[in-house]
Amino acid sequence: MIIIKLGIIRKTAALLCVCTLIATCLFSQRVKRKGTEPIDISKQKRPGANVKTFTIAQLAGKWQEISRDSKTNMSLSFTDTIFLNFLDSDKVFTKQGNETTMKGEAAIDATNNELVAAADVYTIVSVTDSMMVLDNQENILHTLKKTDQFLYETFGKKKTVSAIYKEPISVKLADIRGKWVVYKREAKPGTVNPPSTIINYVNIINITDENTATGEITFYQSEKSEMLSCTVKVTNAGFAVKADKYNWPLFVYKLGKNEMVFGEADVLLYFAKKM
Repeated sequence: MIIIKLGIIRKTAALLCVCTLIATCLFSQRVKRKGTEPIDISKQKRPGANVKTFTIAQLAGKWQEISRDSKTNMSLSFTDTIFLNFLDSDKVFTKQGNETTMKGEAAIDATNNELVAAADVYTIVSVTDSMMVLDNQENILHTLKKTDQFLYETFGKKKTVSAIYKEPISVKLADIRGKWVVYKREAKPGTVNPPSTIINYVNIINITDENTATGEITFYQSEKSEMLSCTVKVTNAGFAVKADKYNWPLFVYKLGKNEMVFGEADVLLYFAKKM
C-alpha cells in the first residue's frame, strides 16, 4: 500500500510541474486584438530600463519631412510630405501632402516612446534640436527637420536676400562631397512660386573624376517631394546638378567644414548643413 501511494504522489507531483510550466509559457504572451501576433511580455523592457524618454516640450515648433527611408536603408520617393506643428499646450496641427490640416492631442507614452499626434501614431527614434526621426510602425522611417516656416507657407511671401552673399567662390569636388541638408532658404520676392523645384538636400556620393560625381537629390515641386539619382559637376564658381529632366546650376557663396551657402544670390539662396 505504501509503494502504491508513493507512486501516486510522484505522478501527481510530475503532473503539477507540467501544468505549472504550461501556465508560465501562456502567461508570457499577451494576446493583442484579433488579427495581430501575441507579444512576449517577458522580453519587453520595463519603464526606465535603458529606454530614452522624450517629452512634448522637446517637440515644440514646426517639423517638416525631408526624407523617407525603409528600415533596409533604401531611400523612398514620396508626395505626401508630413508637416507637424506642436504647441506648448500638448496640442498638435498635422498635415500630410495636400490634405486638410488637422488639430488634435499630442502625447507620448514614456514606456515605449510612442507618439500620438492627432490621428497619427509613431514611435520616436531620435530627436535633436533640429532633426527628428519617426517610425510609422509599418517599417518606414520619416526624417523631419525643424523649421520656422513650412514650405507651402513660403510661396508668394516676400523675403530679403542677405546682401553679403554676392560674389561666388570656386570649390573643389572633394570639399563638397557628402550629404547637404537645407535648413533655410532666402528668396527674392516673386521668384519662388509653384511649380518651382526647391532643393531639400543634395547627397554627393561617388567621385568619378576630378570634376564629376554621382549621387542623389531630393526636391519639392508643388508640395510634392521627389528623390532622383543625379550627376554633379564642379564649375568655375560652384557646381551643377542634373537629374532626369531637371537641371540646377548652382553658385557657391560660402563653404565651411559643415556649412554651405549656394544657389543664385539674386533669386534663391540655400543654407545647408553637412550631415
